[in-house]
Order: sequence, then C-alpha cells, then structure tokens
Amino acid sequence: AKFGSLQAYFMHVYSSKPVFALSANSASGSKTLSPTDKVFSFGINNPGFKGAVTIKNLVIDIAANGVLDTTPAGSPTAVLKDAVTGEVLMGPTTIELNNSSSGKITFTDEFTVEKNENKSLVLEVNSQSIITQSVNDDMVTFSIDYGSSTYGKVTPGDVTWENEGKNEGKSVQWLGNVGTKLSSNVLKY
Repeated sequence: AKFGSLQAYFMHVYSSKPVFALSANSASGSKTLSPTDKVFSFGINNPGFKGAVTIKNLVIDIAANGVLDTTPAGSPTAVLKDAVTGEVLMGPTTIELNNSSSGKITFTDEFTVEKNENKSLVLEVNSQSIITQSVNDDMVTFSIDYGSSTYGKVTPGDVTWENEGKNEGKSVQWLGNVGTKLSSNVLKY
C-alpha cells in the first residue's frame, strides 16, 4: 500500500508466456490462387516456466495493394491448422474484408500450447475468393499485432491468451515488449 504510483512500474509475472515466430518455410513470393492456399506459417513456443498456455482468440490482419474482392462470391473462409498433424485448431471462420486493401480474420476457438512445446501452425485461406487477380502483381501480407504495455496500461494486440498457474483464468491481450507485430512474407499473385 505504501508503494503508491510505483506499482505502475512493476509488471505482472506469468507462469508461462507464448512466443510467436515466423516459420522458415512460410510462403513467400509468387503464388497461385487456391481454395486451400497456405499463406502464413508461424510457430508458438511455450518456453515452459510452469504450465500450459491457452490461445483464446486470434486476429490475423490482411494488407494488400488494392486487390481484395469486397464482394466475394459466397463466404470466404480461413482455418488455422497444426502444420505437422493437419488438425484444424481454429476455424473455419469468415474472412472480413474492410476494403480492397485491408481485412481481418478473427478466430474465437481456443487451443493449448503445452509447457516446453513449440507448436507449428499454418493459416489456410481460400485466396480464390478474396483476391481479384488481373496480372501477377497483386501483393498480400498477413500479420498479428503483439500489443503493448506502458506503465501498466495495456494496448491490446491481436492475441488473447491465458496461462496455468498464478494468473490462471485472467486473459492477457499482449505478448510482451518483443516488437510490434509478426508479419508473413509478401505474397505475389
């Protein structure tokens, strides 16, 4: 109680924390439109302080150079799969296109990354339903914002997670001061 405003300088301590990284085999460069296009591969590592981490929600942002189809036929969908087993971990969910240059994919399913586990993931989308290809110069990237915290004030990112242990049941909406976001390689259609 005597600490007053100094409490803002102390951070929360979590039993475990997810660490995101782009996979070396993530798609890059020239691609062909496909109903099962693997567009973004990344890993989530749980370095294993004390327990498992549960990813509760995940938003993946889409940026393009004006080639997204804002009136797609049907409902364009996406899934997030375990890159090793092929198991669907999140989705399918509908891709939301804001305009011809941006959109997002919001997953509300949850999955767990166990202590000392490195889970390899791949985002699969129906690129045929979201990209209006005219010539082979359509650029698209996918990204996950990390969020931030300054003096105890959190700016939420695109990941909501919980951990086992001390803060179990309390959702966290940022990944630590590790940069601003994880981005896919630039894809060219």
